[in-house]
Amino acid sequence: MSDVRDPKTGQLIYPGYQRGPGLHNATSYQVSAIPFLTGNIVAPPASAVAGCIHLPSVASWIKVDNLDHLHEIRVGFSEHGVASSASFGGNYMIVQSATGSWNTTGQLPYKVRKIFIKSHNESAMAQCQVICGLTHINHDLSASAGLNWSGSAGVG
Repeated sequence: MSDVRDPKTGQLIYPGYQRGPGLHNATSYQVSAIPFLTGNIVAPPASAVAGCIHLPSVASWIKVDNLDHLHEIRVGFSEHGVASSASFGGNYMIVQSATGSWNTTGQLPYKVRKIFIKSHNESAMAQCQVICGLTHINHDLSASAGLNWSGSAGVG
C-alpha cells in the first residue's frame, strides 16, 4: 500500500499506525504541555515595532501577564495586528496594568508559534511575562489551507 499524501502540502494524510505529533493529531493537544516561561519582557512603545516571542514549537495554550503598574499592553498574533489603530478595529487584546484586576489574558487555548506584544502607550515601554504550554508539534508543519502558523491569516 502506497502512502496517501495531501496534494497541496505533500504531508501524509493517513500514515497508519506510525502517526506522530502533527496538526491533525488531536492527542498532540490532549497530553500534558511542555512548559515555556519567559519573564521580564519589555514591550516596546505603541509607536515602535512590536516585540515578538518566538516559541520553539506550536503552543496548545498561552497566557500573558502585564507586570507594569502604569501602562496597558497589546497582545496579538501578527505584527500588523498589534500595530493597527483602535479606531480601525485594532486586531489585538488589551491587558490592563498590574494595578488592575484584569492584568492577564488568562489561559487562552490558541495554536500559535509567535506572540506579538506592544505597550498601549505611544511613548512608554511596559513589562510583561509570557507563559505557554507547548506541544511536540514542529511549527514548520502546514495545514491543508497552507503554511500559516504566524497567526496572521484573519488577524489583521
